[in-house]
Amino acid sequence: MTTVEDIAQLALKRAIAEGASEAEAYVRKVTTTTVKSLGNRIESISSGVRIELALRVVVGKKVSIYGAVVAETRDVDEIARYAVKMARSAPEDPQWKSLPRSLGRSSVERIYDQSIAELDVEEYSRSLCNALNAVSEGDRRSRPTHSTTTFTVVERFIVNTHSGGVSDASTLFILFAGAQARENSEEAGYYDMMVSRRLAEVDLENFMKELGRRA
Repeated sequence: MTTVEDIAQLALKRAIAEGASEAEAYVRKVTTTTVKSLGNRIESISSGVRIELALRVVVGKKVSIYGAVVAETRDVDEIARYAVKMARSAPEDPQWKSLPRSLGRSSVERIYDQSIAELDVEEYSRSLCNALNAVSEGDRRSRPTHSTTTFTVVERFIVNTHSGGVSDASTLFILFAGAQARENSEEAGYYDMMVSRRLAEVDLENFMKELGRRA
């Protein structure tokens, strides 16, 4: 159970084995990597994966939808079992025809960046540390206080008993950072945020300089 397609196909098999006449599985895998800094040093690096499965099943003309987080194979079994149980107890839909006989997707460009999906977090951390030092270049009175960078990779797959699967993927970079300026006994702070789909479009140094200038 290593890919979103594996999980979706397994869910279909389990639903049919439980008695569904039709089934459709939607799987979403979210991988996040978070880099936090305090001052001009890296404070922590963490990562995590969350897999979500939604299953639509049909028993005759009875339909149900059920979903949950998947941590291991037996979670797929439980989701399929409960979805079919819900369908059996649901009222019949006299207008029901069938699940879609074909699946498709629209083409959206520039939402996936391989460099985020294959992130070198150590290299990014070094670049971030260098950029944090640029805060004082924006204004000599400013210093970085903290920052949080989150890299997100989303993989999706949908398939049903009538049609081959459709997949897509997207990436996202989010940086939130703060700076503080001090002069004599006075202090001021400023916070800003940067969001991008592509890492090549991220200019950390200029962002940090502007942060320092506005603080």
